[in-house]
Amino acid sequence: MAGDVDQYNAGLASAVAFPAYFDLALFVMEWSRNHLYEIRTDTSGNLPKIADFARSIPLNQPLNLTFGPDGAMSLIRTGKPAPRASGFPQVTACRS
Repeated sequence: MAGDVDQYNAGLASAVAFPAYFDLALFVMEWSRNHLYEIRTDTSGNLPKIADFARSIPLNQPLNLTFGPDGAMSLIRTGKPAPRASGFPQVTACRS
């Protein structure tokens, strides 16, 4: 699933903003494998590589990813079914 593109803002005073290195990187989620990828294109628009991103973080089926006005990445993920009669999965949010 496609996530969001980081757009670095050098004038933003934020302790949680992603660094300039990730400017214009697209982050993609793989729900079935619980993984994030960083995708970049070269100046010709070609896709030279797809890089693993934050492999050590347990994602539990990522659903949505976006960058907020403070430059932080926010990620919504599901988890194992909550211990409730409904059996619906638990939804949690993470921020950078």
